Amino acid sequence: MYLILINILHFITNKNHSYLRLKMENENAEFDKDLKLIAKSSVVVFLGILLSKVFTYVYRIIIAREFSPADYGLFTISAMITGWFIALSNVGLNQGLARYIPLFRGKNQPEKIKSSCRYSFALTAIASTISAILLFIFAETISINFFHDNSLITFLKFFAIVIPLTVILEIILSVVLAYEEVGWYSFIHKILIGFLKIVLLIAFIAIGFSVSSIFFSFILSLFIALVISFFLVKYKFPYLFTKDDKSNWKKEKIFGEVFSYSWPLLFYGITWSVFHWTDSFLLGYFATAADVGIYNAAVPIAFIMTATTQTFMQIFFPVINREHAKNNNKTVKQLSQQVGKWIFMINLPILLLLVLFPEAFLNILFGHEYISAKSSLIFLSIGTLFFSVFNVSNSLIAMGGKSKTVLFDVLAASALNIILNILLIPSYGITGAAIATMISLITLGVIFSVQSMIYFSIIPIRRKMANIGLAAIISTLLLLYIKSMMPINYLSMFVLALFFLVSYIFLVFLFKGLDKNDIMVAKSMLKKLKGRTKTS
Repeated sequence: MYLILINILHFITNKNHSYLRLKMENENAEFDKDLKLIAKSSVVVFLGILLSKVFTYVYRIIIAREFSPADYGLFTISAMITGWFIALSNVGLNQGLARYIPLFRGKNQPEKIKSSCRYSFALTAIASTISAILLFIFAETISINFFHDNSLITFLKFFAIVIPLTVILEIILSVVLAYEEVGWYSFIHKILIGFLKIVLLIAFIAIGFSVSSIFFSFILSLFIALVISFFLVKYKFPYLFTKDDKSNWKKEKIFGEVFSYSWPLLFYGITWSVFHWTDSFLLGYFATAADVGIYNAAVPIAFIMTATTQTFMQIFFPVINREHAKNNNKTVKQLSQQVGKWIFMINLPILLLLVLFPEAFLNILFGHEYISAKSSLIFLSIGTLFFSVFNVSNSLIAMGGKSKTVLFDVLAASALNIILNILLIPSYGITGAAIATMISLITLGVIFSVQSMIYFSIIPIRRKMANIGLAAIISTLLLLYIKSMMPINYLSMFVLALFFLVSYIFLVFLFKGLDKNDIMVAKSMLKKLKGRTKTS
């Protein structure tokens, strides 16, 4: 009897060990597979984002160079105010459709998709039209009472047309994305609109439309994209335009389900928009439109680091949700730390170059009139780097379904940003606005990281990041030493930047900043690239 019990226990123990070993092997395989997917997909996504950023910057640079800093400031203020109306008008339905259409597709419920799309389109069309009318009516009040500038009236009245065009376009593109037509979505949203803005702006300037070139290029590009998107959906998904079989009360019930999920997202969108535009808004209130224009030369340069975050987050978020649903918490942790490391490794040299050569970047991209924003660029860049890494924690919190927590986090950071801007702008101008935003971004990043640690015991940091930091410090010291012995001009700056990047990459390898996961992904991508080369 004793021997039988021993054998049974031995069998159970071996079985448990085999199960645990198999589970660990499966988790490691899932991690490797997901990491390769994130890396490969991120390359494609990055190209779309990169083109989008380039088109956005070129459009802004043309405006900044062709017109005065005051005109550029008025354009920025108009885009800011219009963005708030857009956030109010879409009521979060674009995100609601992006969630529910795949759900209804999986359950093979096309009638629900049709009802959700039609009600969403109708509601947002009405809401955005009302918003446009209100902005047109109150354009003079906003311009004079808040920004003390009569020139803003014309900008706001024209930009009121942007509201319904953008809101309806976002709804249609949400349908395109929900059907996994990522290529079309990226082409229209990331490439086409930006390209059209530039071409139309140059054309209208050449014709002699002066400042009105800004209005017409912005509005017409959105209109063309809207028409193309509409006919794309009509061609690819014609059943959405057929007659409904369901009764009205059933359709309203279906839409009510989508709307109940969507409307809380409205507050998150508005709050984040307030956070993003607080510095520009309060600069316009306490200072001048010219100050807003100069400050907003620094903003897009510093925020170029967000492109790295966007690149990884688009595929990272659905992947960790899938793994979380399988209770593969170890995989989620490893992916989070690896992606956090990648963001840090890419953005750190960008930050150092922006800190070392702020005047050069501002002068090359926007012109010498904007060099006074150099301190703002430095502070904004520091805040952006910190936030870009810990935005991974934001995705983890959202993964856990804690959307209200994220909303309250952004509300708290927005309140802090408003208070700091009010305190600092009157004394320090655009530099005060940048310091306020930097502190707010760092605070929000810290909050996200603490919460992800509490909820999931995950912080997106790896030990190898210390090796990367050491490589960056030594590269910077070498750069400063060589810089002190060279005259500074465009050619020398290019040579210095190239030397810095080469030395940084070399030292990252030398100090073993890359781990086995990085090498595995690199080999996989090189193998795929070689395979394509042989095929072609």
